[in-house]
Amino acid sequence: MKKIYLTLLGTIIALGANAQFETIFYNSEWLPDSIVCFSDTGERYYVDVYEYNSDGTIAVIYTDTWHDSEFFDGQVYERSKMVFTYNSDQNVTTDYFYQEDSEWTLYSRSEYSDFNADGLPGTVINYEVDDDDPGQLLPDVKIVVTKYAGKMPADYEYYQPDFGSWDLYSRTVADINDKGLITKQTCTTFGVGTEYVSTTEYEYDDHGKTTKETEKTEYSTTVSTYENTYDANGNIYSIVEYCDGVYDSTTYYYWRGGNKTAIRSAKMKDNNKPWFDLGGRQFTTAPTKKGIFIQNGKKVINK
Repeated sequence: MKKIYLTLLGTIIALGANAQFETIFYNSEWLPDSIVCFSDTGERYYVDVYEYNSDGTIAVIYTDTWHDSEFFDGQVYERSKMVFTYNSDQNVTTDYFYQEDSEWTLYSRSEYSDFNADGLPGTVINYEVDDDDPGQLLPDVKIVVTKYAGKMPADYEYYQPDFGSWDLYSRTVADINDKGLITKQTCTTFGVGTEYVSTTEYEYDDHGKTTKETEKTEYSTTVSTYENTYDANGNIYSIVEYCDGVYDSTTYYYWRGGNKTAIRSAKMKDNNKPWFDLGGRQFTTAPTKKGIFIQNGKKVINK
């Protein structure tokens, strides 16, 4: 279930996949049936299946996370879903559930507000279920978007709760080319008396889809490249991802019609690569405590 939470922040603070933030932009033209991702070992990683309301908006996305190794014998070992609520045609909340003993349990909620003239939210707040009181939702993250590039957040600030108020954690600003695509984003993370700066630069194909991401921090540089394929109508069919030249995953897309399809990717953490805290101190093993850490040049939240 952590995968979905991380993908919520993927677009915002470069944690990896950006599926959740794009989900709020689906409309009747974006009608994927399912999305299937295979890992770097050729094993099935996850399967998303979509259900729709009568007006074409997404009602539910079911995610089965698989492990096709011999030990798990191809069984689903994690099942979750996202349930969407609308006000008119705007997605105003998304509830996240995981399945345990055939029961669905709520573990977080995202609320969207302050919509601009294009119907895009200016504020996203994520709430997490209180471990001590499952009936209570506690504020966990607030994202304030001040500029979009098309439908993707370009400039935004990321806040964390602090005794009833919100503390600024990081600020991201973007360079945008004449096609309206983000070419570079610079993220400044604020710590106690320190600032941590990371940048991500993007290259695109003729369809406007990413072919290369170069992520730089003071500790490392990571280069991800993507081989995109399209059908005769220009719809995305598959994305093959390489991380620093090594094959990482392949994602396939299936849709019901229209002239667009959903974009979703997945990245898998490599716990063999070194971990750092935001002060630059390296861990000998993967950290087990809660917090935000750096691995492979990216920020990772341990929940």
